[in-house]
Amino acid sequence: MLLLRLSRRIFLPSLIALIITASYVGASLVLNEVAYSGGGDACDGEDWVELHNSGTDAFSLEGYVLHDDKGPGDDDAKTFNGTVLDAGEYLVLCRGPDFAFGIGKSDSITLLDGGGGTASTTGIMPGTRGDGATYALFGGTFSYTLVPTPGAMNILSVPRVRPLEEVLEEQNEMGLDFFRLNDDGSLRPSSEFGVVVDLFIDLDEADHAYLVDNPAYEQYVPFDSIRVESNGSDMAVSNISGRIRTKGQSSLILPVCIGLTNTPFQIQFGEKGADGTFFGMKVAYLRNHVADQSYMREHALHRLNARFGLPFLRTRHVRLYLNGNYVGLYTMMEAPTQDYVMQRSFGPYDPTKTGLFKFKTQAAICQKGIQDHEVEIGEVKPEPEVYYFERGEHRDKIPVDYGNKTACYGFLNEQLKKDRADIVSAYTTYGKDCAKASVEVGMVDLDFGPKSLKPAMEIFLRENIFRTNVSLPGAVYAENFSLPEAVDADQWLKNFASYAVTINLDSPLISLNNWYIATTDGGNSDWKIVQYDMNGALTAHGRDKCSLPCGTRMVYWPLLRPTCGAVEDHPLLGPCLRWQET
Repeated sequence: MLLLRLSRRIFLPSLIALIITASYVGASLVLNEVAYSGGGDACDGEDWVELHNSGTDAFSLEGYVLHDDKGPGDDDAKTFNGTVLDAGEYLVLCRGPDFAFGIGKSDSITLLDGGGGTASTTGIMPGTRGDGATYALFGGTFSYTLVPTPGAMNILSVPRVRPLEEVLEEQNEMGLDFFRLNDDGSLRPSSEFGVVVDLFIDLDEADHAYLVDNPAYEQYVPFDSIRVESNGSDMAVSNISGRIRTKGQSSLILPVCIGLTNTPFQIQFGEKGADGTFFGMKVAYLRNHVADQSYMREHALHRLNARFGLPFLRTRHVRLYLNGNYVGLYTMMEAPTQDYVMQRSFGPYDPTKTGLFKFKTQAAICQKGIQDHEVEIGEVKPEPEVYYFERGEHRDKIPVDYGNKTACYGFLNEQLKKDRADIVSAYTTYGKDCAKASVEVGMVDLDFGPKSLKPAMEIFLRENIFRTNVSLPGAVYAENFSLPEAVDADQWLKNFASYAVTINLDSPLISLNNWYIATTDGGNSDWKIVQYDMNGALTAHGRDKCSLPCGTRMVYWPLLRPTCGAVEDHPLLGPCLRWQET
């Protein structure tokens, strides 16, 4: 166990900083400080939790349990065994060597005594006050402080509180010129940034080799610096470090297998505990152009949605260089899982009630129906330690067949079969309940917001999405008029219209994957659509998802049949249209 047992005195960094020594009545052991994004000289930048024995006697933690908001029954909860704190001692626990759970901005950390009672708790942490801040105990009350003190007495240095709306608006404005786009979707000409810019990322050669040699694992590697060059001149951008990984399914597997270099990537800017952003972004995607010979679909369609007044993501074209080597032309896209993007989409919001869930490809498997013979296999198959569809080194390496597309599609299908087998396992593990299984294992994944929103999503899925009969060959949907009451129905219909006129075959109109659902009121009848992954729009690619006759009549889809079957039978569009009729 990696423990920091320190009793050093702290030098005041500022005359303004106020030292408060907590006085605890009736308790000698407390949660004293929590770092959700690192802080101070501890734990190599990882999350950490500090305990303090403020009593006059040694204290045994035997049988005590430390957990986050998933509860003491979660596999990642920590049970203490043999740990003793001397009087006045501080104990710093690091994520990784000392406990497994991650600490989110709106998480809650609790310490239970040996009898299951609450010994100490932070309560729900009220969002961020700057990534360098920690949540610490002062006089029996938790507060954010800008002075982390792992292993020592807490120092209160209150962060300057600016209205969240103002902070996020400023963050959004940092990207206006870089993306050459106004918030209404209109073009924003820029003399500084060209239509296409060069993006240079430098990283250790060993990390670069791991990234290139193991794309299927989708594991992060650190990079040392990132910069932008436009028209032959370096642009003003913080020389920040971060980490990068591959990201995707068919858009990842097929290019690698065919022998191309332009795999899709996800980038996180800035190290833990740092406030740096890349033109306002903390996270961005580099999208390649599989099945998009125009290189423009996502860029054009997000601008279209901005003009429609729908949620959109800003994009721009970049040429990527890793360690000076040209990789390919990409569409750079800001990630939807960022505070400022949520505010731009839905206005000022309450962080404790706002969340964004992604419907992954695997969610469609449960929605369309799992067959009886699959259930029989799933019931005798033990739950895997790691589900195959999760990121990691358990996944098969992608073969490189250099142009043999038939073999590449065969490998892709084999991967999808393995994903499906584990979906069935999750389905049987969680009581043949698609809604619970989807949320628990991340088929419908909470990508932004507090974990307290998961129960609301589970209810939404159970009552509105996963209404199928597994005993029949295909999905059979019950009459469902509750969906419009659970969502922002006008917003859904506008999104369906956008999907239809752009003939988007990779959307909820055809399948259930590659889209987001957001709430700003805790899932209280306000679920909204956020579109994502538009490289299948405005193209005949994928028309085989429907019948052959449908494929030859695609031009009529927006008006006559924007789904593969009858509109009234579609589990999402049908109820919304019936609601509109009433």
